Amino acid sequence: MTRVLCVDDESAFLEIEKRYLEKVGEFEVDIATSVKDAVAIMDESSYDAIVSDYQMPGSDGIEFLKMLRNAGNEITFILMTGRGREDVAIDALNSGADFYLQKGLDPKSQFYELASMIRQAVRAKQAEKDIRVGEEWYRSLAESSMDFILVLGQGGVVEYANHFLLTAIGLGSDQVIGRKMSSVLPPTMASNITSRFSSVFSSGEPVALGPEEHDVRGTRLWLTTTLVPLKDEKGAVTSVMSISRDVSEIMRSSEAVARERDRVQNYLDSSSVLMVVVNADCVVELVNDSWSVLLGYEKDELVGRSLVETVVPEQSREELVRYFQGLVERRTPTRSKLEFPVVTKDGEVRLMHWNMSLQVDAEGAVEAAVCCGEDVTEVAVQDARFRLFAENAKDVVLRIILDPALRMEYISPSVLVLAGRAPEDFYLDPNLVFDVIHQDDRGKLRNLIESPESIGDSTVMRLFHADGSLKWVECTVTLVKGANGDVVALESVARDITERMRYENALRQVNKKLNILSSITRHDVLNQLSVLVGWLQIATESEGSPDVLDCLQRCMDATSTIRTQLEFTEDYKRIGMKRPDWLDVDEVFKREVAGISVGGLEIATDVEGLEVFADTMLERVFYNLVANTISHAGDAHNVRLSHRFEGDDLMVVYEDDGKGIPQKEKEMVFERGYGKGTGYGLYLAREVLSITGSDIRETGVEGEGARFEISVPKGNYRFREP
Repeated sequence: MTRVLCVDDESAFLEIEKRYLEKVGEFEVDIATSVKDAVAIMDESSYDAIVSDYQMPGSDGIEFLKMLRNAGNEITFILMTGRGREDVAIDALNSGADFYLQKGLDPKSQFYELASMIRQAVRAKQAEKDIRVGEEWYRSLAESSMDFILVLGQGGVVEYANHFLLTAIGLGSDQVIGRKMSSVLPPTMASNITSRFSSVFSSGEPVALGPEEHDVRGTRLWLTTTLVPLKDEKGAVTSVMSISRDVSEIMRSSEAVARERDRVQNYLDSSSVLMVVVNADCVVELVNDSWSVLLGYEKDELVGRSLVETVVPEQSREELVRYFQGLVERRTPTRSKLEFPVVTKDGEVRLMHWNMSLQVDAEGAVEAAVCCGEDVTEVAVQDARFRLFAENAKDVVLRIILDPALRMEYISPSVLVLAGRAPEDFYLDPNLVFDVIHQDDRGKLRNLIESPESIGDSTVMRLFHADGSLKWVECTVTLVKGANGDVVALESVARDITERMRYENALRQVNKKLNILSSITRHDVLNQLSVLVGWLQIATESEGSPDVLDCLQRCMDATSTIRTQLEFTEDYKRIGMKRPDWLDVDEVFKREVAGISVGGLEIATDVEGLEVFADTMLERVFYNLVANTISHAGDAHNVRLSHRFEGDDLMVVYEDDGKGIPQKEKEMVFERGYGKGTGYGLYLAREVLSITGSDIRETGVEGEGARFEISVPKGNYRFREP
């Protein structure tokens, strides 16, 4: 523990000085308010260092120093002076002071610098004492010292030079030892030592030389030098040790600090960014011109005042104080982002976006907080207008962040209607945007995210509503680029085009069926007309022949076939004439059964609440199924309509308990013209279902009954709420 005596006529300053030095943890400090008191205290206790004020009543600091040195007391002595007293500082160094320090700098920096000076000076004094003890000890200490140490014999011949000095002058030990110092040291340094060298030899007393500026291999250094006589056992001076210390930083500290502060202020003032520096109590220490202009205050109206109480609206103060105190307590020197308002001198409230960074010292204590701000008042107004538009738009407005990680930054409330999911669901689960997209279209979304610059103006995808229904969306995409030109986000507007796509698909099916209808009309009807004309010609040529009646009967058969074909074309023409719609399966089935004479058939259904997206001719599908059971199922007594799931598809199942359909005919029954009836019923059923992507197949067992399964893809079925 280093014992320090601090002398100053300002008791309040002494208390602060004592507290800071003892806070370091390696000093034990006593205080005195005058030189007289200090001398009395020193009679009772011993100290390693004295820190004295210069200007005091009675004896001043220089007189105190000279008194000690004249008494042979070489205790470490540091003089504290006021600003602009460089002459006093030089006098102190010339009188044997180890250091001097100007008052008036930042207290914390000042006392940490003082602690450093005490450490250095005490170590140096100890080094001088150890040198007197023995050659090996002082040589070891000298080699580890960062002072320039030189031992000179008679005539100024170099007997020893430490490593630090040899490195500074760029010479080896063999180039220095045994030569006169004037030939190896920088001229000004050699001259400075020579001027007092002889007096030390003759008097046997050490001499302290004040700071002088020297050119050491092109580097300008301020050095203080102490010449210490080395004596033999009889007390005769045999050589002189020169210890030179670099005090350049001390000599330049005041000017450097002032220049640095001015330079920093100029940098801050030239920036368009709003900047303010506050201490741990949120008191303003520094502001730049941009901040001052925005608020309408002069800088001296802000510096030294509480940031919160001066420029923050009253209703926001408590929140900001709580936030700032949390940062200070955590003492984490990381950048924090926040928004809070400020109020100008004229009373105008402006919204600010802040980056706040804590500055901490080596011990983790908060020294200051640097706040860089941006006035986002106008941006906030525009953002509010955009949000009002987005939150009331039917289309879904969204923004996806790509870098550094995928996340949904914003999605408008209309997504609840489109996808059946709330915006919060997408914020919590970044992958939900993939999960709702149809598996066959996820590659499009992945391409948007992984290669955004390759996309076009818009893209069409399918997604599943939470109720299982399929939706078509058209997305227009805008790229958002960062400062380096890379795409960092996507902004998109998604529009529900489900009805349009379904209508377009249905229209394509209608065109297809019109072509088929044209083919049927042209081919089949013309064939039957040819048959009719042929038999009429035969009947005409066979007048009076017994074959005439047979010919006429065949004509009647051909006419009947033509009628059936034309009736089919009438039904077929109706397919796709209306837009597909959501149809209640139970209601459509029961309505068709009610229009058919079913005899003793028992009808049962298990499809209540089920709706499918289908052509309005779905009723003809059920009509033909029931009609086939009545006409071809023989002794069928029961018919049942039910449903089940097969993967993502829903199966609507129609079954009876008749004789069933042979295995080889299960697919043939859907061919146009096949069977004992018209041959168009089941063909027509499959065509009606294909309009919306559904299909029908026969899966019954011959001898146990017919079983027709209608497959409805995911997105084209739903269940009505009870």
